[in-house]
Amino acid sequence: MASASYISSLLGRLHSGSDHQALQAARTLLDLSCDSDDHLAAIIAGGDIQALVQLISSSDASDDLLEAAALLLRKLTVDSPGNNATFAMAVGITGLVQHLRVSRSSDRVQTQVIAALANLIQNPELGVAATASGVIPLLVQHLRSGCSEDMQLAIAMSLGSIATCSSAGRAAIGAAGAIPLMVQLLRSSGSEEVQVAAAGALGCLSWDSPESSAAIAAAGARV
Repeated sequence: MASASYISSLLGRLHSGSDHQALQAARTLLDLSCDSDDHLAAIIAGGDIQALVQLISSSDASDDLLEAAALLLRKLTVDSPGNNATFAMAVGITGLVQHLRVSRSSDRVQTQVIAALANLIQNPELGVAATASGVIPLLVQHLRSGCSEDMQLAIAMSLGSIATCSSAGRAAIGAAGAIPLMVQLLRSSGSEEVQVAAAGALGCLSWDSPESSAAIAAAGARV
């Protein structure tokens, strides 16, 4: 079991060390978080998660560091709705959305950021915050640009989570033109995981929304 002081030292290097030191710290923290639930809890308890989000939003960090930091955030936010509400709220969401808006990082980095967002916005308050921050058009833009299957999966999961949060989120997804793209994923993706996520998102969109149901039918799908 790694000590609390060791974990605290690693967390400190994320925002005060050199690029190389921060990269090694992020990778070590990721390994520790995967090693045991005790390590994961210690990282969450001792971490300045906002600093991690700020690192991901940095324009100066290398792609390797950005990917490691985004992977760590993704791990910290898996199945942790209470923690998400505690350490991410609107500021963290805004930082991640800003990364998607302005960053020129690789598809690998962008995919991990979107996957972390997908975890965070399972919390309804964070889903509303993500919608308000303008994430939906950015996700749709990635779908239109022909992204990887991993990114398609993360986007479908994100849109499905947003759709469950509010009628405003469902309306915004429809207005952004996401429905035909999700139907296309459902019908033509080579990944069963992506198809399942797309079907789930479409099902969430159609809930209590005649407009979305009509748009889904017009795009050639039934839910």
